[in-house]
Amino acid sequence: MSVKNCSKCGNEFKAVTNKKYCDKCLTHKCIYCGNSFTDKNQINRKYCCLSCSIKDKENPNPPKKKIQKICLYCNKTFFVHQYRHDAKYCSQRCLAKSKTGNVSKNWKGGITSENLRIRNSEEMKNWRTQVLERDNYACQKCGQVGGVLNIHHIIPFSADKSLRFEVSNGITLCFNCHKKEHKRLRKISKGQIDIFQVKKGEMNVDN
Repeated sequence: MSVKNCSKCGNEFKAVTNKKYCDKCLTHKCIYCGNSFTDKNQINRKYCCLSCSIKDKENPNPPKKKIQKICLYCNKTFFVHQYRHDAKYCSQRCLAKSKTGNVSKNWKGGITSENLRIRNSEEMKNWRTQVLERDNYACQKCGQVGGVLNIHHIIPFSADKSLRFEVSNGITLCFNCHKKEHKRLRKISKGQIDIFQVKKGEMNVDN
């Protein structure tokens, strides 16, 4: 065994045979798969095997290694590319679910379910029927009889609880007139309409 200087890096190394290069210089990294390999005969070898050489010629963009993450919503393990190292959720579905319920910035203590319960109640159905019968099942804007008719709250459903089932607070509108009424009032208010500032006899937006 003799001590030699590496012909590439100049560092000393112990050699049993007539080696010209140290083990470090003979260790390479495949430019396609990224794996390290050793070749005692070549110092400029680029690929660890013939397969990587062929794949690199067919696809010059080497595969990128992925990193392991844990979804903050469902706790499942998922893998992402390194540029997405700050990913928190495994899918768009988990991302959406993470923003619903009491974790949502718009959470108001579960009032949505309460509103849906009231809107689907028998009392609300009776109110709609009474308004339709009073208006003879006709749109009070364009006169359309039958078809798709909506019952519009003149004073919004959420603005005054005492008027939710008041027949005088409802008006029959066809689908198109109902849509136009909401659009018109949104332009006027540019947000939520203050019911106390609406002119007398003018319909308001139904929430």
